[in-house]
Amino acid sequence: MEHVFLQDGRRRSARVVAPEHGGGSGPSPVAVLVLHGPYQTGAKVRAACGRCFERCGTGGAPPVVAYPDAYRGLWNDGRAAARSPARTGGVDDVAFLERVCGRLRDGGARYVAVVGYSDGGHMAVRLAHEAPSALDGLVLIGTGRPAPGAFRAFLAADRCRPLPVVTVHGTADPVAPYEGGVTSLSGFRPRGHTLSVRATAASYARRNGITAPPGGRRLPGRAGSGRTRVTVTWYEQGGRHSVALYTVHGGGHVIPNAPRPARRLLGRTTRDLDAGDLVARLAAALAGGPSGPG
Repeated sequence: MEHVFLQDGRRRSARVVAPEHGGGSGPSPVAVLVLHGPYQTGAKVRAACGRCFERCGTGGAPPVVAYPDAYRGLWNDGRAAARSPARTGGVDDVAFLERVCGRLRDGGARYVAVVGYSDGGHMAVRLAHEAPSALDGLVLIGTGRPAPGAFRAFLAADRCRPLPVVTVHGTADPVAPYEGGVTSLSGFRPRGHTLSVRATAASYARRNGITAPPGGRRLPGRAGSGRTRVTVTWYEQGGRHSVALYTVHGGGHVIPNAPRPARRLLGRTTRDLDAGDLVARLAAALAGGPSGPG
């Protein structure tokens, strides 16, 4: 079902997909908001990831999933170096996404997990910092946290609260460098500096009050993963929301295990990790309280 919002005089839309039938002991208490990458739409990212987020509920209960569309393909994500039509046009994407999250809660969701890929990941970060009550968990794919000074929006009034966070990143990402630096596509259209992915995960762990050292392991390999492998580093401590970093060694700027191959210039995907499974773990953490997806 398409939900239409009038935001600042503009028609904005989000496709909300409800499960065709229930499962387990009832509907999932966690709804999922998926923010697409640059020049995509909600429909395109839904197709590209094989609708994996619609099958990721806990206890056999699939979630309601919302796929909003950015203004002319790009979010007003707050990066100072970005020059999107949404930014130059003063589009209030934070208010728009708050309304979409509110609609999900009005539909019965107790928690909202936000998944952001690439440009959508930066929009998810902005939402978490400027409208923290809108979401309850964060999944970042191909997104490093902006370096100090790279965000023009939230740094002066950072209101992000403790959240369970999952981040997934390839070491061979050609757009958002794993070790941090300028986000761009082979040097074109630079969009500002980001922290390294490890520094990104550690910053959210500190925000969650975690002081224990991280743990880690390698995930089992699966057929079709080629020259990629996945390790997970987790930050967790009793009574705190956890942070998990999944490193795709040899992986590119792609959604893991997406059935549609990404453009070659974006790099390799992996079959050792499924984005839907990560959201299911996050949903389980939310439904069960502080702990986490590590």
